[in-house]
Amino acid sequence: MKSSLLLKVTQPIATVLVFLISSVGFSQTVTNGSFTNATGNSVTPAGWINANGHNPGVGIGGFPTVDVLDIIFSSYSGASTVPAIFSPNGGTWTGLSDIPGSENEAIEQTVTGFVVGQTYTITYYAANFGSQSFDDEGTINAYLDGALIATSANLPVASVWIPVSANFVATAVNSVLQIDVTRSNIAVGTGSYLSADGVAITTNVPVPCNVGSLAPILSQTNACVSGPFNLTSITSTTVPVGTVLAWFSGTPASVANLIASPTNVSTGTFYGAFYDAVNNCFGPTSPVVLNPNPVANFTIVDACFGSAHTFTNQSTIPSGSITQNSWSFGDGGTSLVQNPSYTYPAQNASTVTLTVTSNLGCTDTQTSTANILTSVTASFVFNPTESTVLNPTVNFVNTSSNALNSTWYFGDDGSSTQLNPSYTYAAEYASYSVSLIVGSGACSDTATAIILIDDLLLFYVPNTFTPDGDELNQIFQPVFTSGFDPYDFNLKLFNRWGEIIYESNNAEFGWDGTYHGKIAQEGVYVWKIEFKTSKNDERVQLHGNVLLIR
Repeated sequence: MKSSLLLKVTQPIATVLVFLISSVGFSQTVTNGSFTNATGNSVTPAGWINANGHNPGVGIGGFPTVDVLDIIFSSYSGASTVPAIFSPNGGTWTGLSDIPGSENEAIEQTVTGFVVGQTYTITYYAANFGSQSFDDEGTINAYLDGALIATSANLPVASVWIPVSANFVATAVNSVLQIDVTRSNIAVGTGSYLSADGVAITTNVPVPCNVGSLAPILSQTNACVSGPFNLTSITSTTVPVGTVLAWFSGTPASVANLIASPTNVSTGTFYGAFYDAVNNCFGPTSPVVLNPNPVANFTIVDACFGSAHTFTNQSTIPSGSITQNSWSFGDGGTSLVQNPSYTYPAQNASTVTLTVTSNLGCTDTQTSTANILTSVTASFVFNPTESTVLNPTVNFVNTSSNALNSTWYFGDDGSSTQLNPSYTYAAEYASYSVSLIVGSGACSDTATAIILIDDLLLFYVPNTFTPDGDELNQIFQPVFTSGFDPYDFNLKLFNRWGEIIYESNNAEFGWDGTYHGKIAQEGVYVWKIEFKTSKNDERVQLHGNVLLIR
């Protein structure tokens, strides 16, 4: 729109867009609407039609056609002019108007021959040649079937052409291409004067690439690792000419996920793909999964021959779990228990092997030696074999084998660490459990025996006594040394007529030769003693005669 006409418009001044539609060499041809030395209003480029702008607006406005300008044009503000600045496409452009609330002009045409799914590139040049008061900023946009496919940067007032390029994917064989402008929300003046030139659509031709369409067939697709792993040790059955097998942390392969040091990776999932460095392109990927190995470890508590060895499984795994523990004890014995025990049938050192397997099938093995320690045998003899309260001392002789130390427990809180001790028990009837514990390193053995201190029945009964007051032999009293129960004792004396002339239940007292306080006659008297033995509660009855002499 020329300024002379715009002076007659009572609403805000139009935003003006100017551009040239150039031809391209593909079937999707945008019609060329170039003009030569033509400057004026209401001239629509050939092949295009006027339309309401895609962006909000009320219509084409008071002027039903757009402008084609060439060489020089004037902006609205008196006689101010903007000199012609030829665009990189040749210097002829077409103008559009965008007046918020009043006018929204655009041009469009139907472009044919698209291949659905093919990527295309639209290019054009954009500039803002405005001057006071046509100095609002804005953007120049391209739409295909109503969808935005390209937009310029925000264009400030400056006589500079800015190239615009964007890719889009065709969704229909025939599509409507629309060129429109959006006035900036940051309005300064009463309108804008935006220009565009050189609209073209070209196919996006892929760069030749040697990687092909197949993913590599890898020499292995998983591995169990215990430390750094070298991915380059994995090969492909074939490698296309001009490519290398490269490694990536993700898929699809790209420069962003290229692994810089594939010779030093840890666990995880990695991807191999053919890489064409010349054309900087990548092929499909094949995954490799690196799983962590478990770490087998165990301890052994050595045991003596004939005793069970204890095995403690201390295996670990960084992630996942250990699902199987396989033990080999070196003599044909095996176990699947996590912490087994095992008794070796022969006294030989054996190599123990533990193999652990993870839930992902990774394994590790550790070996160690199980030592079967020499066993010790405890034994002893003692004498006398029959001890009595008269001589309660017992002599012990250690006859153990392979023992380095000995400890005796005599059954009455007494103990000794001598090799061959002697021990004196209390002089009373009793039995004692004697234990001998012998050891050598971790091996030990115990022997026991019962020691009996026997109680002998020892007593003396005098056959004569003389109670004549001379302090000698004044009492008839049986003397018991051992073997009786003093609490179950009875002594009786009888005269010739069978009368009881004396009786006592205390062995500490005897008959003084009197009867009812009078001196008994000389002669023979009969005594009877009854008591219980201390050893086995046997009751004993004894009788005899005693001669009383004055």
